[in-house]
Amino acid sequence: MKKSYFYDFRGSVSLETDSQAEAEKLVTGISLNQYLINEQIYETDEFHVPIDINIRKDIFGTHFHPLDDGVEFQQFKIRKCRYGKILVDFLHGNYGKQEMLKRMEEADAASDGLEDCQLYAEIKYVDLKDQEGHTLRLVAVD
Repeated sequence: MKKSYFYDFRGSVSLETDSQAEAEKLVTGISLNQYLINEQIYETDEFHVPIDINIRKDIFGTHFHPLDDGVEFQQFKIRKCRYGKILVDFLHGNYGKQEMLKRMEEADAASDGLEDCQLYAEIKYVDLKDQEGHTLRLVAVD
């Protein structure tokens, strides 16, 4: 049985040209090996979710699996949406601990504010078979 792997890489290319068209022509001529600056390869399960918990934390922000631990994953995403900005403002010194706790209580009491929250895991990748971009959304349902 074949295993599934993701090859994840990120990089930037800087060049000087006279026009955007010339820049695009130069960039498309660069081989993939020259783009691979910070890459890693990791094994995934059948849902394209990393098996290694540390890599899963890097990608999703939590060790919970979006489908196997769907309830815990969704609760994590809700807490992140509800308290994320409050904690960042606190860490930036915009207010103290008491104000932070007060704002967290207000966020708990408010029933709105989660409309923009992405409660699912999203994975974007290019499949080498069809060479097209794909977006996978993993949503746990009962």
